[in-house]
Amino acid sequence: MKRLRVLSIRIAGLFARRSHDAELREELESLAALQFEEHVAAGVPPDEARRRVHARAGSVTAVQEAVREQRRLAWVEHLARDAAHGLRLLRRNPVFAATAVLSLALGIGANAAIFSIVDHLLLRSLPVAHADRLLLLDGDSWTYPIWEQIRERADQFDGAAAWAADEQVTRAGDIATREPNLFVSGEFFDVLGVSPQLGRAVTMADDRRRGGTHGPVAVLSHAYWERAFGGDPEVLGRTITIGRVPFTIVGVMPRSFFGPEVGRSFSVAIPFGTEPLLRGSGSLLDERRGWWLSVAIRRKPTQTPADVGAVLRQMQPAIREATRTPNPDYLQAPLGVVEASQGQSPLRRRYRDALWVLMGAATVVLLVTCANVANLLLARGNSRRAEMSLRLALGASRRRLVQQLVIESTMVSLLGAGLGLVFAVWVARIIVSQLSTVATPVLDVALDWRLVGFAVAVAGVVTPLFALVPALRATRCAPDEAMKEQGRAVAGDRSQALGQVLVLGQIALSLTLVVLAGLLVGTFTKLATRPLGLDSRRVVVADVTLQPDSVPEAERAVLFERLRQEVSQVPGVDSVALAALAPISGRGWNTAILDVDGADVGGEGRERMAWANGVSDGFFATYGMTLRQGRDFTPADAADAPKVMIVNEAFVRRFVGVGSALGRRVREGLVGQPETYSEGREIVGVVADAAYHRDLRRQVDPTVFIPFTQTEGAAPTFVAISVRARGDGAAALVAPIAARLDRADPRITTRVVAHQSYVQMALAQERLVATVAGLFGGLALLLAVVGLYGVAAYTVSRRRSEIGVRLALGATPQRVLGLVLRRIAVLVVLGIGAGLAMSLWAGKAVRVLLHGLEPSDPGTLAGAAAILTLTAGIAGALPAWRAARTNPAVALRD
Repeated sequence: MKRLRVLSIRIAGLFARRSHDAELREELESLAALQFEEHVAAGVPPDEARRRVHARAGSVTAVQEAVREQRRLAWVEHLARDAAHGLRLLRRNPVFAATAVLSLALGIGANAAIFSIVDHLLLRSLPVAHADRLLLLDGDSWTYPIWEQIRERADQFDGAAAWAADEQVTRAGDIATREPNLFVSGEFFDVLGVSPQLGRAVTMADDRRRGGTHGPVAVLSHAYWERAFGGDPEVLGRTITIGRVPFTIVGVMPRSFFGPEVGRSFSVAIPFGTEPLLRGSGSLLDERRGWWLSVAIRRKPTQTPADVGAVLRQMQPAIREATRTPNPDYLQAPLGVVEASQGQSPLRRRYRDALWVLMGAATVVLLVTCANVANLLLARGNSRRAEMSLRLALGASRRRLVQQLVIESTMVSLLGAGLGLVFAVWVARIIVSQLSTVATPVLDVALDWRLVGFAVAVAGVVTPLFALVPALRATRCAPDEAMKEQGRAVAGDRSQALGQVLVLGQIALSLTLVVLAGLLVGTFTKLATRPLGLDSRRVVVADVTLQPDSVPEAERAVLFERLRQEVSQVPGVDSVALAALAPISGRGWNTAILDVDGADVGGEGRERMAWANGVSDGFFATYGMTLRQGRDFTPADAADAPKVMIVNEAFVRRFVGVGSALGRRVREGLVGQPETYSEGREIVGVVADAAYHRDLRRQVDPTVFIPFTQTEGAAPTFVAISVRARGDGAAALVAPIAARLDRADPRITTRVVAHQSYVQMALAQERLVATVAGLFGGLALLLAVVGLYGVAAYTVSRRRSEIGVRLALGATPQRVLGLVLRRIAVLVVLGIGAGLAMSLWAGKAVRVLLHGLEPSDPGTLAGAAAILTLTAGIAGALPAWRAARTNPAVALRD
């Protein structure tokens, strides 16, 4: 209690300093006056009386200071005083302050920007209750029949839920937009532990085939609620239309809940039971081969993930039996679960390695920044040695001076962190916008306490790195030594040596980043310039989706052909073709090859697989693909005509072998499952290899093309209309084609994009990583050059008298120029040598991001070394030139 009382008094003393000081001074002066009067009354002369009072009580100021030490938290006052003193000094040296603060802002801001994305994508848990107890059924996707079986047995856990992402045309009032929506099970929100901000969530009563007792209901995300309804609190009970089905709004979710997938938000959540209303005969609810949803399980507090996996494996035979398909391998792999506290995220899988590499690059930038600021502080410390020596002579302790200098540096760090946060949020939003070019990922990288805490922590960690040694050096001097140094030329003092070591480190680290940037830019260039086998620049793709059950199957082919003719009437269109999917669009369709002319093609599993596409006549001409042999499809290749196909060269190499492929007959199907065997198709053409998959790092796989009218199964509800422009202005056709299709038929929804956007999306990761690494490399190079220039300029200024003597004794300007440049050259050569060694070591960490290049690529290493040598030469040339032009008389006089 006593300590607490003392602490409370001292804290109170911090906030009532002036009144306490005034009261104390008045009391001390009254006491001194009383003693003075007593001495005078005793016959002591006034001067002697005043001396005796002073000798006994001391000065009022000294007593005040002693009492303050007892009353208050002295270290807090010292801290505040030093901070204020540091800010005053920064105002008096605006150039130094601006340089140091800006350097740290760039270094800290770069780290904070990458951290904010890493934090959102890789580190944070889902904004749901007890996220640590959420598990995900291990596997890419599951069928609805499997989910129904798990749901029936969900009482063995604390609950289970399912969801599936979908994109649907959603109309709020008169505005219809294509929105990323969610199908959710009735337990979805309860299992996740998320409560709506308005109204209620979807319940089990709503999750019934074709709607529950309240009909089809919908829950809005907070963002869609604000965007479509202006945040109207009276939105409950109103209606939105999805497809052509009206849904009653029953709830709005809180702003913090973006859905179960990190990087992808949703607009409207609707029950699985309403799926048949939207998809009609194409419903997947009873489809045992339709793998399209995800399943989450909330384990009980007493269960471990292994326990949940064991329970699922016990259920597995019953689930397999209830949902059996003709595939003998169906559901044979043991069921299991994975941790799901951070939710699903394809974005996370795609960018995980790249983000850690960029985080490492940002850390290197910060180290270069620290070296730069340390050099600035060394130079500034030398200029303040006279001040420090004088303060030491007046009785200040060295510890106290070091503390003051470190606090000054801390103020610089905090100012840099504050400015860096602004820079970080701006950069992070630019990076997030570049993660995708078609569907922008949702990552809220706004300023929050985690980002502020990170920036402050970084500032706290780096301050000793760049501030402590300069502070110790600045205060390590005797008064007479410091005074003697004024105006004296010094060659090779210790502060210069330390500064040169720092510059050497900057050069080495900068070269490492330049090499890294060169490798990543080279990878991007190789992929961007890789021949795709098709001409993407002149193609526009219109994705057309039919409203469910709006067009009978028998009429769909006719409708698609009519749309094709409509688009061909748009001015500037050269050719139009129909396809089941567009190349590099991210969609895929594969098929198993059984035999060619009755001969088994051999191989297991994926070795028998080929990509497939259904295309109309003119498809290859539209994409500029070269037909090597045979013919293109024609209108005569109708549904009732003989079955034909066109294959690519990779297919011929893999499945046909030597000899002409034309006329060979190919059957598809799974080995040992006659019910899957297709009718043989005759190869009527061979087309040159062209990209099919979005992963451009992959080699071209075997691909078969079949006539669009001969695709098997139910008539499609989707078609990709590919349009070739007469010139290179494909982007200019996007709006006219979209307008034409919107007017063509009310039963369709469309999305029209230039095909180049698919290519750009395929290169998004490489482009982003190369751009950010290039910026970091350039920033590190700039900081290293500034540091080198600073050291060279400082060295010349310190050796000005020596240089003047040399010139006075007959040295030529060229000799002086060489003297300065030789020292710079030594630093650069040593730095490049160390940097090359570090680059080879660091290159192993980025190997996974490279394509067509090795970490030891000699061209990249040589190019980076040349860039650094050139820029370092430019940085050192100016101080050397100024040294060569020194006037000996002026230098010796100064």
